[in-house]
Amino acid sequence: MKNTYIKTILACCLVIFLACEGGEDGANGIDGLNGIDGTDGSDGTDGTDGITDALYEELAQYGTISLTIEGTRADDIAFTEEAVFSYAPTVLMSSWGSSYETNIVNIEEDEIYFSVSRFSGTPNDDDYSFAALYFMVSDPGEETESYEFDLELNSYAVITDDLQYFILDQYFEDDSVENFEITNYSFDQETNNLLLSFTFEVLGEDNETGNDMTVSGEIDIIALEEYEAPISG
Repeated sequence: MKNTYIKTILACCLVIFLACEGGEDGANGIDGLNGIDGTDGSDGTDGTDGITDALYEELAQYGTISLTIEGTRADDIAFTEEAVFSYAPTVLMSSWGSSYETNIVNIEEDEIYFSVSRFSGTPNDDDYSFAALYFMVSDPGEETESYEFDLELNSYAVITDDLQYFILDQYFEDDSVENFEITNYSFDQETNNLLLSFTFEVLGEDNETGNDMTVSGEIDIIALEEYEAPISG
């Protein structure tokens, strides 16, 4: 009886196996529908315009004031600073509530006067450092030719090798510095190109470091002359 029962179970399993082995695959199911696209988000706020190469070229087209400043900090750390001031935005700009001349030359028969400023970076109303040159030539081209020279440094950061800095706010006049010398002066009235080399020393008591300081520089700028309409007769 027991053997008959086992044989019956085996026969049923064999039938089921053969039925599965010989059956065909069912048809593929139908693909589901794509979901509905979401709504586009709103546009973000436009960013501010960047500084382009063309703008840099426009601001730097009138030449540079290059300085070398050598001295010693108050804590006896020596430094040499190479500074290039390249950017002149306009002839006149509003600064400190008044009209401030940044790139002009005034030519008279017996006198040529320059008021020239250059910024160390692209200038704006809030953050800038600049060098300003006030230079007058008396009796140009004559044996009696002479010069008056003032140089201003505004908010210029001198960074030393130990990654510390100090700010120079200085006004240098030719009659208040030591060993002042001008060389290589020339001015082309056709192109308004001023070339000039200079050097002077500043005593420690007259500068912010408290130690003697040497300043030398190269001026290579193009200044603008104001147009004056002819007087009608």
